[in-house]
Amino acid sequence: MDNVTKRIGLRTLHIQRKPDKWGESFQFAVNDVPFFAKGACWIPADTFAPHLKPEDYRDLIQSSADANMNMLRVWGGGFYEDDIFYDLCDELGICIWQDFMFACAHLPRF
Repeated sequence: MDNVTKRIGLRTLHIQRKPDKWGESFQFAVNDVPFFAKGACWIPADTFAPHLKPEDYRDLIQSSADANMNMLRVWGGGFYEDDIFYDLCDELGICIWQDFMFACAHLPRF
């Protein structure tokens, strides 16, 4: 009746915190393999998101991978990106540190 084809990858990502000679470690691990996070902050690539094409995302994210980045922090003052952004990051081995939207905004206190 219906058919869905998806590409998936099963893995775990967690923060390892262990006592060390400075206090406590803080490192990321994928499938229990630690890695050093190298990356940048991602702000919206265009003020008007509908202007962006998949090839625009591919070029920018590929440039990040080519610069040996393995993590991008999605800035909380922006917006949630289209699925193509997350799919390309997954494809190119780039982890996402996703801020909550409006994380940088001044919100009223109740």
